[in-house]
Amino acid sequence: MVVTELKLRESYRNKEFSKYYLEKGVILTPSAKQFLHDKKIEVTQEKKEQKKIEVTKNKIEQIKEEKLVKKDEVAKYQGLMGEVYFEKPEYMTQLSGNILVKKNHKIIYFRSKMDSFLSELILIEKQVNTNNNIELKEDFKSIKRFLDEIIKSEVLNTRLDKDLKIFNLSLEKIREISHNPKKYFSMDNLFGISSENNIRTLYLNKLRALIREVEITAVDAFVSESKVQKIDLLKALNRLSSAIYIMMLKEEKGEYGN
Repeated sequence: MVVTELKLRESYRNKEFSKYYLEKGVILTPSAKQFLHDKKIEVTQEKKEQKKIEVTKNKIEQIKEEKLVKKDEVAKYQGLMGEVYFEKPEYMTQLSGNILVKKNHKIIYFRSKMDSFLSELILIEKQVNTNNNIELKEDFKSIKRFLDEIIKSEVLNTRLDKDLKIFNLSLEKIREISHNPKKYFSMDNLFGISSENNIRTLYLNKLRALIREVEITAVDAFVSESKVQKIDLLKALNRLSSAIYIMMLKEEKGEYGN
């Protein structure tokens, strides 16, 4: 199960808590982790009332004997080619469930680029001080929620909601607006970005470039000569760069104010 920032916020709104019990097998999205960090909420995998397990001498001896008998051991992990592993090698990581791949696997690389992008997003959000700008803050929140949905979809191998939105706009509307700045902002496309542009525009342009890099790693991971996977995810990443471009247009137009 994947827990998103939105789910945590709803739980916190219903009843505030200072400690979060992370059950076995539960995955926190990067923005969910950030929410817990910002609220100074302690994350623990054990409840206070949980008693220490007492292991008898006979049980210890039994465990030792089981370790000595290799043929009776059950492999913990499996590779993509059916190979088995009793322990996880340092150069490998879990793709899903107990399936191991090398850490430079294309899907793992895609996940790492998503993580890097999110870290830059959070840092830039802090640098442009969105706390003093309600509309800008809400647009950043919308981008992060959208990212959470992409991450959850990829990890759980599910399709994205076809009605998924950014800034409360459909993905097709996002595409239309980004392709028609003259119509929606009475201005030309932002070609030739330079240091003459607003500082927030420059930060947003960096995010736009970074999500393009993420999109390329997604194509490497999910598209081959014979098969295209995760077409919904690829479309979502494309629209995400368009959404950030719209934020650049809004900034240049002065819609975010000073």
